[in-house]
Order: sequence, then C-alpha cells, then structure tokens
Amino acid sequence: TNDAADDLAAAISPDNHSIFFASNRTGETHVWRMNADGGNQTQITTVEGGFPIAVSPDRRWVYYSSALHKTLRRASTAGGAEETVFDKSNRLFAVSPDGLSVAFAERQGTETILNVAALIDKQIVKVFQIPGEKSNLTHLAWSPDGKSLAYILADGEFNNNALWRQLLTDKRAAPQRVADLGDAEISEMFGFALAPDGKHFAVAQGCWLHDAVLLRGLK
Repeated sequence: TNDAADDLAAAISPDNHSIFFASNRTGETHVWRMNADGGNQTQITTVEGGFPIAVSPDRRWVYYSSALHKTLRRASTAGGAEETVFDKSNRLFAVSPDGLSVAFAERQGTETILNVAALIDKQIVKVFQIPGEKSNLTHLAWSPDGKSLAYILADGEFNNNALWRQLLTDKRAAPQRVADLGDAEISEMFGFALAPDGKHFAVAQGCWLHDAVLLRGLK
C-alpha cells in the first residue's frame, strides 16, 4: 500500500478484483478497500472498524473482527452499511465460504473447544474437542468446500506449532494432525492460508531478533 500507517489483515474478494484490509491511517483502525493493483484505496467502515476476515460469495459484504469489541461484524463492500452479525466477543473468527456459518474457539477450563454457529440465528450447531490440554489455537480457516476446518495449535508455551484438520461432516470425527510446523526457534506464526484447491497451505513464521546496541559520544 506504500502508506506510512499500519496496513494489515488482507482479505481478497471472490472475483480477485478487490482487496480489503485494516489500516490505522486515520488514527483509528478501519476497514479499507483497494483494487488488486493497489489503486483506488477507499475507507469502508466509519462507525466501528476492525480486521477483515472474508468477503461474501456475492461480494456485497466484507466480514471483519471488531477492533473495539472483538465481535464479528460486516460492512457493505460499497460502504455505508455496517452491522454486528455475531455479538460474542472472541479474538479469532472464521466465516464459512458460503457466508452462512462462523467458526471460533473458546477455552473451557484447561481445554479448548471449537464451535460452529449458524449466522442466521446465532445458534451453535457443532462442537469439537481441540486435542491437548492448554493448547493455544492461533489460526483458523475453512476449507474451500466448507467440509472441514484447518487450524494451527501451539503448545502452552507457544514453543511448538502443528497444523490440524477437523472434518465437519461427521460430529464424531477425530481431528487429524496434518503437519509439524516447527519448534521454539521459529515459533511465532504471522500468517496462514489454505490454497483454493484445499490441498496445499502456506504459513509465514519466524522469530523477532533483538540486539543490544551501545552508543558512544552522544551530546
């Protein structure tokens, strides 16, 4: 975006023509839209901004996580209309490809539960157990066909990461461990995405390097 502000959390429209992203260039975090080539950058939200998650199949709505209340909201991709669609506060939502359901995880004691709720009536329709006590779910995504969820788990110390897959068509299906994504040396996960074919995935991961610097001769 070549902007001095923080621009992040990109979500691409189904037709690949528009990119929605979060920016604090106005002093508050709001949802913005731009063309695929970076042109025509336009602010979409004005009331309550946040971080884009997905664009509806008909391209009329962009779903985003509220920066203020951490609820799930949506805004017209043309601007003007904004509303809360799921008022539960959560740090991580994933909207289904058909725009009808939302997945999110929550802690129950030392366990983590993965929920799927219908957006039309806000009712939870499916519940799955996340493997391992004190595990931290850091990234969550629907498969393109809407039949499974992929998520990344970190252990209690955020030292080890693994990619898991949960089949949604069978409530009794156990989660499947797909890949080991590294240990403490590359523990922080900055991004995760599934390919359109549902068979490949990409992650951005690494660690921050902090050096001590000694300055002499200051006046």
